[in-house]
Amino acid sequence: MTKTATAHDRIADAAVAELTSVRPSNDAVGAAVAAAALLAERAALEISDRDRVIRIAKREGATLRALAEATGLSRQTIANICAAGSPPTRRRARAG
Repeated sequence: MTKTATAHDRIADAAVAELTSVRPSNDAVGAAVAAAALLAERAALEISDRDRVIRIAKREGATLRALAEATGLSRQTIANICAAGSPPTRRRARAG
């Protein structure tokens, strides 16, 4: 657990350093908040890329189980990701 926390700390420190070099400021809190926003944006892009790859693999024939094992996500999460990338299905109106 310590190794992961240390790795996350290094990533956060690198993000703060990157932002400080682009826009120097003496406001440590502002820099930390900006770094958190930058990291959140990067994480969202990584998740988007991951989801796109999952949908492609599923379309090519990978099973939910195989994708779940490969990603560490649950089969239900994989199913939700795949469903989110599918065009919505139309339901027939019931005769009434």
